[in-house]
Formats: sequence, structure tokens, C-alpha cells
Amino acid sequence: LQERMSVSIGIIIVPGIFALLLFLVFTYLYQQSREPYFRAWQLGWAAYCLYYALQAWSYFGHQEAVSFILSKLLLAGVALAIYHSTRLVQEQHGYHWSDLVLVTAATGLAVHNYAAHVEGGVFQLQGGHPHVEMEVGVAGLLLFCAFRFWQIARQRDSLGFRLLAVSLVLWAPLLMTRQFAAFFGNSFGVMGNFLG
Repeated sequence: LQERMSVSIGIIIVPGIFALLLFLVFTYLYQQSREPYFRAWQLGWAAYCLYYALQAWSYFGHQEAVSFILSKLLLAGVALAIYHSTRLVQEQHGYHWSDLVLVTAATGLAVHNYAAHVEGGVFQLQGGHPHVEMEVGVAGLLLFCAFRFWQIARQRDSLGFRLLAVSLVLWAPLLMTRQFAAFFGNSFGVMGNFLG
């Protein structure tokens, strides 16, 4: 039980606390400036907090298909909020056709991830067939967002947007460690999750 608790602290509790702190920071920033891109980041970090809450729910014995799919969709929601913020920074309000494509792709990938864990009609979180994890899609979208923020930083000569772009570039490969945890061992995925 103690080993299980120490692992949960590393992969769920500490990252969940950081997600909550960043949610509070962006809530404060939005209330101070009323900039819509801060609202997008606030919603993204709220989704990340809920993602970690569902991870904790699953980790402590409630391995249900619904919470699995919802956690995958919430993770995608984080990246979609960041993607939307790239347009809001440039004052491009409203939704575009690309939003529908991304939401459809995220939903399809969540269903694909779920189907990979169904064995004989029963959902099993452990194991599963080889598949592309949601984290790979999220990492790809974060890299695209990093590119967009880097362009914005060059246009505005902004150190803040440069740092944001670099942090997204560093976050993306850490998310992808889950995809390769089967090859390099579970501790590889745990370390990537913690650092992410």
C-alpha cells in the first residue's frame, strides 16, 4: 500500500497540485486583464485538474471505461484550449473549421484508445493492444502551438511568448513517454508524467 501511495504521489498528486496552481494563476491573470486568451488557458488547466482527478479515481481501483474515455478527452481539451489561445492572442475570435476537425480527431483517438483496452468485450486498463496513445496527438498539437507562439513572439519581440513556445516544446516529448513506456519500462512513463 505504501509503494502504491508513493507512486500515486509522483504520477498523480504532485502533477495535479501543479495543474491546480496554474489554474489559479490563470484565473487571477484573467480577472486582472480580462484577456480572452487567459480564459482559454484557465479552461485548459481546469481540464487538466479534472484529468488528474480522474487519473486518481482510476488508480485507486475504479477502472471504469467512462472515466478512461473522459480522462482522454480532458487531456485533449487541454491542448485544444492552448490551440484556441493561439488564435485569441492574435484577436481571431470565433471558431474555425479546424476546431471541428481537431475535436473529431480527439474523440476518434479516445475511442481508439478505449477499444485497444477491450479484451473479450471487457474493459481492462492494464495491458491492451498496441495503439497510438492520446498523448501523442496532444504532443503534436502542442508542438504546433509552440510554433504559433514562436511566430507571435517574433512579431511582437516578446520574451514571454518565446518562453511559452519553449515550454510547450519541452512538454510535448514528456507527454509522449507514455507511448514508449512499454518499451523502456513503466518507470520511464512515470518519470515523463512527473516531469511533464
